[in-house]
Amino acid sequence: MKKQQDKNNPPEEWELTLTLEPEEEEQPEPGDGSALTDEDILLLGYLGRHLGGKK
Repeated sequence: MKKQQDKNNPPEEWELTLTLEPEEEEQPEPGDGSALTDEDILLLGYLGRHLGGKK
């Protein structure tokens, strides 16, 4: 007669290894134009205020 395994417990010979690797964040290259400058933010605010929909 075979011994029944508990479904929640794997056989003893099984081994689980979990490796967590840090995620690499994409860093923009300096000067690649992907970051907004203070001037860009002010310009967007101005355009939004003056070209935005009327209430």
